[in-house]
Amino acid sequence: MAASMILFVRALAISLGAVVSGILLPLMDFQGIFALLAILSVIMFVPASRLDVGLRRNTLNSSELIKRLDPRTASRRLWSTSLVMSCSSIATTLVTGYLLPIFLRSKGLSYWEIGLTSATYAGIGALLIPVTLRGTASHAKVIIAQIALYLPAAVLIPICTDRVVIILIMMMALGENISYIVWESLIHEAVKGSENIATAIALVHLPSNLIMMPVFLFAGFLTDTIGYPAPFLIAAASFLLYSIAAWYSLRSLVVIAD
Repeated sequence: MAASMILFVRALAISLGAVVSGILLPLMDFQGIFALLAILSVIMFVPASRLDVGLRRNTLNSSELIKRLDPRTASRRLWSTSLVMSCSSIATTLVTGYLLPIFLRSKGLSYWEIGLTSATYAGIGALLIPVTLRGTASHAKVIIAQIALYLPAAVLIPICTDRVVIILIMMMALGENISYIVWESLIHEAVKGSENIATAIALVHLPSNLIMMPVFLFAGFLTDTIGYPAPFLIAAASFLLYSIAAWYSLRSLVVIAD
């Protein structure tokens, strides 16, 4: 439930940011938008420093912190789960963080329209995440649903007409946000029993972030040389691989109700 609330608030914030950016870009240039983001980043430290979340302050020295973050201390279960999660990051981050904005721009959409589409994509997640994470459906059924929604959309978006594209994007949003049930289940099983849960969660996300550097470079090269279908197919294949690997991974850790 805590994960549900965090993802819900984050999705709302992403949706709001996309709308505001879409509105401001025609009025300000990119330099102005990035200057505004820099200011907000500084302001963010004020409420963050006043949060009372029960954290122990000033109890770790640098050597203890480095020791806790040593990747060699992570279990084999954690690293295998992190590799499975990396496949999801390749698909979802590649699409939302790179492909969709430039693809929609190539279709002639304005900054406002792109912002609205991105906001709706994230907004679906904001509405769906609390519902899906509270659901009782088996992991197997969730995985089938996320594949059925995400995979056809990722394959068809770059080759369909403009009106159909928007429908497919919303279909993809549903598939991605449903998949967070499996994502959170993987994290839960990977870090269960860890000496320090916060450190384990940080380490399980490490490969997912690192792998995006070469993926973005390769996707940019493919888009330039071949066009949009190739990187969208990579996203589709990665999501399918993630779904299958996640099912096997969870099956080995928990009993999946059919």
